[in-house]
Amino acid sequence: MLEKEKGLNDLLTVSAIGSLAVISTLLFHEALGHSGAAAILGGHSVLYPVSSVGQSNVPLNHWRVAVAAGPLANFVIGGALWLVLGRAHRLPIHFRYFLWLTMAFNLLNAAGYACADVIINFGDWGALLSVATLSWLSRVGLSLLAAVLYYPQ
Repeated sequence: MLEKEKGLNDLLTVSAIGSLAVISTLLFHEALGHSGAAAILGGHSVLYPVSSVGQSNVPLNHWRVAVAAGPLANFVIGGALWLVLGRAHRLPIHFRYFLWLTMAFNLLNAAGYACADVIINFGDWGALLSVATLSWLSRVGLSLLAAVLYYPQ
């Protein structure tokens, strides 16, 4: 195989692995997290193409559980993959790369995303904190905590 062809194959392989890692992270967050919680709470949800989920019939006193379930799913998956990667030395390199990227994306989606959400009152974390009256100092502190949670990887 020519070097040019090998480089193209490597680029396509890495791109495909990255794409699968991003899509799996979003599905863990939206489908497993939000939609799973909505189903457990007696509601139902519609998964919009990869980026969000619409929930209905979730009791109003439980909506925060359904909102928190997305980031929680990402924390759990990211943490589990972190543990798996510590013992995955014999797995093929492409699979380990997929697991590592999926771990990183899950932790970024759960903790890194919160760094901005708690300050600008956006996304899942913004929705969860919208009922709380937090000072700017508290929001900055939560943002720093989120950064610390993301950093270990």
